Amino acid sequence: MPPTYVLTRPATARPAPPVLDASQQAVVDHPGGPVLVLAGPGTGKTTTLVETVAARVEQRGVDPRRVLVLTFSRKAAEELRTRLGARLRGSATLSVATTFHSFCYGVVREMQDPADFADPLTLLSAPEQDARIVELLSGPESAVASAWPARLRPALRTHGFARELQAFFARARAHGLDPEQVRALAERAERPDWQVAAAFHEEVLQVLDAQNLLDYAELVHRARLLATDPVTGASLAQRFDLVVVDEYQDTDPAQVALLRALTTGGRDLVAVGDPDQSIYAFRGADVGGIWSFADDFATATGPAPTLSLRTARRFGPAIAAATRSVVAGLGATGGVDAATFAAFRTPAPIAERAGEVVVQTFRTPAAEADHVATMLRRAHLDDGTAWSDMAVLVRSASLSVPRLQRSLAAAGVPVEVAGDEVPLRSEPAVAPLLLALRLAARLRAGESLADSDVADFLTGPIGRLDATGLRRLGRALRRIDAAADDRTVARPSADLLAEAVAEPAVLSLACDAGGGQPAE
Repeated sequence: MPPTYVLTRPATARPAPPVLDASQQAVVDHPGGPVLVLAGPGTGKTTTLVETVAARVEQRGVDPRRVLVLTFSRKAAEELRTRLGARLRGSATLSVATTFHSFCYGVVREMQDPADFADPLTLLSAPEQDARIVELLSGPESAVASAWPARLRPALRTHGFARELQAFFARARAHGLDPEQVRALAERAERPDWQVAAAFHEEVLQVLDAQNLLDYAELVHRARLLATDPVTGASLAQRFDLVVVDEYQDTDPAQVALLRALTTGGRDLVAVGDPDQSIYAFRGADVGGIWSFADDFATATGPAPTLSLRTARRFGPAIAAATRSVVAGLGATGGVDAATFAAFRTPAPIAERAGEVVVQTFRTPAAEADHVATMLRRAHLDDGTAWSDMAVLVRSASLSVPRLQRSLAAAGVPVEVAGDEVPLRSEPAVAPLLLALRLAARLRAGESLADSDVADFLTGPIGRLDATGLRRLGRALRRIDAAADDRTVARPSADLLAEAVAEPAVLSLACDAGGGQPAE
């Protein structure tokens, strides 16, 4: 008789609750109602959020199905779901941890006309919306195409103008303004361009509605309208006993209005934010939401309280001193009492944590990337630091990551980049091809080539030159140029490299002269 196999889930011990410091425990013990928590990097904000939810469920009997946890990225939402699931194991249905936009989509989808439910709404990404706007601006069917001021008409077909319009529409929606209200505001401000933009926004909304499309700003706007409606809003607010918001500094006025509607009557709201990390103003985020929190969520007993987390666990005194010197110049805006804000700005670092701050400058991005690669390799070979214990932070993934990947790979440093951190155009398999096509298009149009693009092309996977080979090729080209024109001083190698890329015969001649061996 064949054996019988039974699949069983391995027994796992429920994690013990972490030890909280006094400032974290004060958040967990908050008696109820809205509260703002100021939390800097490394102060244990995620742990505090998880323990706050756990305490409400396990000690106060809150139904986890009536808890809503909101954040701003899928990665952060996934981490919160994982940690809440581990912490609340054995409870009933786990809490909902999701992004603002995912929650808004669920609200709009649920509340839409039942006749339209079989045809789900489709969200447009920013590039897709740009393309739609350009199409409508240049299309003959646009009712307002000829109404734009003469000084703006040359820009109508450009993607830059489309992005400006997209930002204009998003800001209007973030402040709860419809096209008619924007038009009235434009009249008072004597801005004819705003008047046309408002009329065009109305046209865009009509076209997208007919195709069952909407963008992210419009999604939040419609969810806010539903949440503030006397009928649907009351139904939504009654669903939640506790709303938790992470990264509150990234909210915009529309999201704040949505939260006010969801927490009417002094319902529990725990919002965690760091005004010093407000970096998404270009997307419509408004750090003023932190400064006005006490008044925005005031209850019958007075303004909402503000707490702060006061222990920095991620770094030691040296890094703490450096960060304080930087944020000291940012200042502060009213709405938070001085003592609480000072405690947030000066968390006590853990003395055992080491660390140092070193500032270096470089002449070129390539030199910077090469230095980073060398530094990591030395840390691994000389100090025995594991590759998995190293990280490189960049300001712009699309601009910095491809160059860093090449330098790290050339130095033998293993690289792992999260897939959602790098857009498709910057993927190592895609970026070199796009660069080659961009160079070819500029050459065909008779335009000059940028020195940095030529260097990236020749040292990338198509050119396959390293820094030494590039210099050797430049010297060979200068010798050939000087000999051809019988000059004692050759032209700059950057100009010669650009010409060599445009003339394969010259490039081959330089390679034969000892300049290197680019790919054919």
